[in-house]
Amino acid sequence: MIKPKQTMNGKINLQILRIGDAYKQQKGGIFLKEWTNVYFSPLPQPPESDYLYHDIRKGIPFDDNTFDALYALRIIEHLTLREGEIFVSEIYRVLKPGGICRLTAPDLEDVVRQYLKQLELCSQNRTQENVVRYHWSLLELYDQIVREQSGGQMVDAIKQGFYDQRYCKERFEDVFEEFIPKKPGGISEHENRKKYFDRFKRLTVKKLIKKISRVIKNEIQGRRLRKLSKELSGDPRKTLEANKWMFDRLSMRLLLEGAGFKEGVVKNFKESDIPDWERYNFDCSNFGDHPIEPSLFFEARK
Repeated sequence: MIKPKQTMNGKINLQILRIGDAYKQQKGGIFLKEWTNVYFSPLPQPPESDYLYHDIRKGIPFDDNTFDALYALRIIEHLTLREGEIFVSEIYRVLKPGGICRLTAPDLEDVVRQYLKQLELCSQNRTQENVVRYHWSLLELYDQIVREQSGGQMVDAIKQGFYDQRYCKERFEDVFEEFIPKKPGGISEHENRKKYFDRFKRLTVKKLIKKISRVIKNEIQGRRLRKLSKELSGDPRKTLEANKWMFDRLSMRLLLEGAGFKEGVVKNFKESDIPDWERYNFDCSNFGDHPIEPSLFFEARK
């Protein structure tokens, strides 16, 4: 158990998430500092100073009426429908009266509309570009549900070059960068080293210690994830990589209302009723006016 933290305005907020490089790199500086954080893990792991590893299918490990707000980032789709119902009931339990729940998930409505659009375009004009985009619309609909190995057919398509980078960027935004093979950007190895050491020289002792600490933490976390994947035989359904359900704006509302929530409403990636959200701005990319990962953003109140 970790002690809940207070934000600068005295609120107590909980975030439940799975590991995501793009999200943690962009927003970790503030959510690790001000929010209480639980990482959804299928196996027990030692707690860190800034977050707790926990299998939320076994409940949320905090007392009733503890939090003013709770943000579950890309969690609900990795649960079966019944597990999702129990999870939302647990969210209701740990929120204070009037507390706000924010859930994000892949938007089934948007995925289906995109599939139908690409189906029509490819049926009318079977160019290479349209075939590739149609194939990706199918992968987006099915691959994360049926995949039997990590990365599924999406990773295979990327390795084979069978993808449209602009289209995938529009669909996945910053998160897609995690899956693209890194290529030299016209910078020589010497220039790259010089650039790195120029940044290194500007570091203060305090910043250097903080940077080293972060590198060590990331390495430890990476080793734990590799060990976890090995223990679970790399099965996407056991490691929580695979999606087990999909939601649209109506099914999400019904799920939350079934647990007792009210005032359910779809938000965009910049909107939230969570106090001081403009400071956190968790879903907005640090690199432009777009979401880190396009999603269904939904909020309701206890």
